[in-house]
Amino acid sequence: MAKKTGVVISNCQSLPLKHAISLYCKDVTFDYYGVHLLPPEGREEAVAAFVAEARRKYDIVLAIPLSPDFGLLSQDRVRETFSGQFFGMITNIYFAGLHPDLTYIGGLARRVEGPLGDYHSRLALLAYLKGLDVDQAIAAFCDETYQKMGYYDVYQASLNEISSREHEVDVPMAADLPALMRKDLCLFSVNHPTSMLFSHYAAKVARWLSDSDVATMSTWSGGPMGLVNHLASSSIFPIYPELAARFGLEYPGSYAFKPPLIGDDTVNPLDLESFVEQSFVMFEEHGRELLATTHQGRDALVQFGHALA
Repeated sequence: MAKKTGVVISNCQSLPLKHAISLYCKDVTFDYYGVHLLPPEGREEAVAAFVAEARRKYDIVLAIPLSPDFGLLSQDRVRETFSGQFFGMITNIYFAGLHPDLTYIGGLARRVEGPLGDYHSRLALLAYLKGLDVDQAIAAFCDETYQKMGYYDVYQASLNEISSREHEVDVPMAADLPALMRKDLCLFSVNHPTSMLFSHYAAKVARWLSDSDVATMSTWSGGPMGLVNHLASSSIFPIYPELAARFGLEYPGSYAFKPPLIGDDTVNPLDLESFVEQSFVMFEEHGRELLATTHQGRDALVQFGHALA
């Protein structure tokens, strides 16, 4: 039986997904195309070159919904772009409900770095901008503050958001998330799924391809433990114990913040005290005045400033 080829067009999730879906398919091998790596300048030309190659090379094309910025790959045009191939729209898994404190600082090309790379605590940033010291900031990580900041409301809002974005998706995921997230650790951060979640979704995609008569499911039974997921080497933002308890998770939350791995380095997770201390040191390198002008800084002060009044 001749094997087919496919491609997963997505963001940082494209690489682990192509590995996972290939394992669950008997007769299709997937490549990946990471749109998050495309710089704005030259994006149109890069996309056009990829599309020309993909039309010749792949039997199956899977893509997440993309904005008009991505031209031929945008949600409104991508089905027509690949009208000569079997096409499927897949979910871009983004869920903030378990990590409502996670934020970036600065624009895409000008991220402020912290002890977890691009990942920061919104609460730590707010405490710094309001002039609290490290000890006061650490003390603010508690149920009362999370209530005031509306962190417990983000869970349902995130479910609603991912559901609303799946109206044109061929293989939806939103309805599966609550049960999966309650049982196992499914997200390292807002947009970095664990192998547990990738395994479930990849099997679902492969089953849909099989039902569509373009692929045959394999007998792979290794589950999530056998999947390749480079996102585990990135920063891992914890699910705070208060949130784990509120949402009835069957595994404990923590305040263990894991920095990214580089090469074959080893790292120890940072406890809350170390994370906040190191965050403040890095905030000082930029200063309150500058950080307050970022979108995230302004948002923290306007939307959440009352929580630390």
